[in-house]
Formats: sequence, C-alpha cells, structure tokens
Amino acid sequence: MRRKKLNRVIYRFWHNQSDAGRVGYIGKDSYHPERYRFSSRAREKNCRKLHRAFKKYPIKFWRREILASNFKSDSALNKAEIFYINKFDSKRKGYNCTDGGEGVRGIVVSLKTRRKMSRAHKGRKQSSEWVEKRTKPRYKFKNPQNLIKLYLAGQTPRQLSIKYKVSTTAIRGFLRRNNVVLRNRSLARQGMRLSKAHRLAISRGGKGRKFSKIHRLRMSKSRKRQIPTMLGKRQSKATRLKIGRANKISAHNRWHVERGVVSPFCNLC
Repeated sequence: MRRKKLNRVIYRFWHNQSDAGRVGYIGKDSYHPERYRFSSRAREKNCRKLHRAFKKYPIKFWRREILASNFKSDSALNKAEIFYINKFDSKRKGYNCTDGGEGVRGIVVSLKTRRKMSRAHKGRKQSSEWVEKRTKPRYKFKNPQNLIKLYLAGQTPRQLSIKYKVSTTAIRGFLRRNNVVLRNRSLARQGMRLSKAHRLAISRGGKGRKFSKIHRLRMSKSRKRQIPTMLGKRQSKATRLKIGRANKISAHNRWHVERGVVSPFCNLC
C-alpha cells in the first residue's frame, strides 16, 4: 500500500468579532487541514483560550487560512509555528497559550495549578531503575576531548552549549563526569546590578531554607572542587580599612545594640 505524503501546514483561525479574534490562533497540522473542521477543534480543550473563544462566538463567524505549507520535516514546521506566533503576537493578543513548536513551551500555569502539581508529587518515591535512567548521560559528544580543551582554554558552558546545540546543564554534567574542575559560576555575574526588590526576594528565598543531609553532602562535594577566587589575593590598605570598619559595626550591632549593652571599651557605644 502506497504511503500518503504528509501535507505539513501552518494555519490560522480568526474572526472579526473582537480584537483577539482578528489576531486569532496560529496552529500546525501534518495531515489534511482542508478536512479539519471547526466543530472538532472546538471540542478540544488543550488550549483554554481558543476553547473559550469557540464557546463565546458561534462557528459561523470563524475563518481559516493557510499561512505556509509543504514543509519537509516536523522540525521545520515547529520553527515556522514559532515564527508566525511571534509575527502575529498571538500569544499576547490572540488565542495561543504557548510559544509554539514542540511541547508546551511558554505556557503560563496559575498558582492554584502549581500547588496541585506540587501536592501530587510530594512524597512520591522513585524506583532505583528510574533514578539510574535519569542520571545516565543523554548526550554523546563526538569530540569529548576537544570540548574539555575548549573549556580549559576559557570558553564558558553557555558558549559551548551554543556550539554543540545542547543545554548548559548537559555541558556541566559532562565536565563533572570527566573530573574537570569547574570555574566559579559567580564570576559570570560579577558587575551585574540587581534591583532592591530583586535582592530582597533573593534574601527572603534563602532565609530559613532547610536542606537534606544528601543535599548538604552534594553541596560540600561540589564546593571542594571549585577554585577559591580570593586565594592569594592582596587587598589594598584602603580596602582592608573598609573591611575592618564594616566588621566592627557588624559586631557592635550584634553584641551591643541587639542586647542593649553599653561597653566602655567600644568606640561605637
């Protein structure tokens, strides 16, 4: 039996009853879009905005148009869907719920749904086979020694991830498995200015946070591998005076102000 050739297309559903309707919904199809009826699409609930729009506006107002067709592969079709969603801005102004492409990338999940997902996964035990499967490396690099040489030469995991077309997590995991000492990640953030609200959010998130014994052991192990940035570094006289003054103020607040003690030997009391 002769196999039918797939007709991969990018289509758009739209209507003239609202501003969001004029932008519409951008989607992809790999079979026969000419047979793709509005009634069958209206029954699907995977995109809540489009489902609500079909319930609000009768099918007689809806139109369909083909934006692009004859794609040779699914990857090209996914890229085209992302392009047209960005072009029409249909995620913000229309009925798209995601950024397009494969999966649900860019979907916004409500706080209520996130709490439900959290409760469903809490206390869930994973089998030893599943843990072993997760920890196995998913990527096999063609020239692993070349990747290590590039990292040691000064390239960042981000630059290597773009070159090898994998995530930065995969690059770091590969380097750790090959006993490569990773550079301090905080160096990449040096000079970055964070807003006051951002700094407060980071502070609140870290306060009172409890780690399990296994997590603490992993953190200790990873930090032992890191090269200390301040080792052997000489500070100027002015910097040393600033550090000393800051330490004195901190000690004064901690031991005298908070306890209501006045010491005759303290210059700040």
